[in-house]
Amino acid sequence: MILPVAVGMISLKVVLERFFDKSIFQQYGMKSKYLKDLVAGIVLGAIFQGLITILMIQNGSAELISVFSFSTGVPVHLWLTFFISAVFGFLAVAFCEELIFRGVLIKNAGEALNWRLKHRELSTILAVLLGPVIFGLPHIFAIAEGASPSFAVFQASVAALYFGIAYVLTDSIAVPIGIHFMSNIWFASILGATENGFPALARIERNLQLGITTLIEYIIPVLTLIGLIVLYSKITEK
Repeated sequence: MILPVAVGMISLKVVLERFFDKSIFQQYGMKSKYLKDLVAGIVLGAIFQGLITILMIQNGSAELISVFSFSTGVPVHLWLTFFISAVFGFLAVAFCEELIFRGVLIKNAGEALNWRLKHRELSTILAVLLGPVIFGLPHIFAIAEGASPSFAVFQASVAALYFGIAYVLTDSIAVPIGIHFMSNIWFASILGATENGFPALARIERNLQLGITTLIEYIIPVLTLIGLIVLYSKITEK
């Protein structure tokens, strides 16, 4: 499974660089410091998801079921193959979604709004706020294990907001890609739900119903994440 995914990603990169102007992708935040920003995004995503998990366990909204959860009857080398394939797969998903929903959407919508409003800052804010609508609402049809439709929309809408903030403040698509990737891999393959089919290092049962407790468990980590994004953007700005 690793080889097809890796070949696909490499092929896509080669095709894009061969047939498209590289400056187009640089406009959407694919800068020379892409790898550095990607790693930073992954670290920020791990801190964010770790904080959510700690709060959920403390509040009784989640329970750790098992650690080093190898699938029954599957040899370790195959399990590792599936896990690494999942890593490549989630990275590809994060790259495509962020390039479209943050890179293309925010930049183009911001420019279109600025043409009408003649106010760049306000246009950028409005473009970022489009994310929760366009990215969040469709997640009602992509409900994770144990999640209610309302929680799925809430989680995706809030995610679109901090992805957009990360993109605008850092001027790099790699930061939201890293956060997005870590969020997906954490939920599926680091602390996977007991009923999902992804290989996971540990299994956890989560109560993903929208309520006051859920809001607290997410808002505190989200504010922390946004604060860390602001800090990173200040540290790395030229």
